[in-house]
Amino acid sequence: MIVVSFPAIGLTLTNTTPPPPGVPYLSNLSGWFRGVGTTLEVETRPHHPGAFDDETATKRARFITVEGRLTALGDPFIVTDLNTQLMGLYEQENPFDLVVTDPRRTLTSRVRLGPNGIDEVIINEKGIAEFEIPLVAADPLRYGPAETRTTALPSTGGGMVFDAPASPTGTFDFGPHGTTGRVTLSNDGNAPVHIDVHITGTLDSGFSVTCLETGHHYYYTRVVPAGSTVAIRGRSGEVLIDGQSDGSAWFRDTDGMFTIPPRSTRTLQFNTISTANTDARMSVTAASGWN
Repeated sequence: MIVVSFPAIGLTLTNTTPPPPGVPYLSNLSGWFRGVGTTLEVETRPHHPGAFDDETATKRARFITVEGRLTALGDPFIVTDLNTQLMGLYEQENPFDLVVTDPRRTLTSRVRLGPNGIDEVIINEKGIAEFEIPLVAADPLRYGPAETRTTALPSTGGGMVFDAPASPTGTFDFGPHGTTGRVTLSNDGNAPVHIDVHITGTLDSGFSVTCLETGHHYYYTRVVPAGSTVAIRGRSGEVLIDGQSDGSAWFRDTDGMFTIPPRSTRTLQFNTISTANTDARMSVTAASGWN
């Protein structure tokens, strides 16, 4: 069984057989399971077999078509209501979620309506209404649930308290635990995925984030005021402070964005460049990705 869901408009389609009367169901899903093409353009070698291949191949957008059917049962309002529901996709100014569940897993893609839009749903002579929803996913990967990990800055901890007061249970107080300032994320999919980083708290001279496996790192060398959030978007490399682009900040990544290879993990280390309050936190988010 395959279930296709559009949470933005509350529409769920299932390829159930036979379909329940009066309920729209999934008749076909194309472009979701098929691999996408690449932007690689080859130039034929003159007087030699084959072609030049000097450019890095990147993936094109994914084009998806969701096809559905509805047994109208002679009630025209059923189709009118479905049309109204589908038109709700035009109200989505930003990409919206397409969620597909198959027997293996549930994956999500961020999509927009295709350039040709949705045709009006019309009942045919057999009392059946058919419809198509053309979609474009600029990011062709399909993602599992997002995973978020949070840490404070590194701190020491532990150690016995001398001259500790007597305890009726005979226990000793070793003090609060320390923290390494590290978090680990995993990617169970078959495609590399990017990591988003969010920093909050008070940092007098900025911070650094280092990937321990590769040595790649981010530097942000400006003050992070109390109550502010610095966000680094892994896929685009964009740096935002309180939701606004921080073009004047000195941001440096030594070698590409942080990514997690397929079936791998990455550990990130959070450090302050100067002084910081104890409320400083780093949250990192990534989701397993499939081609």
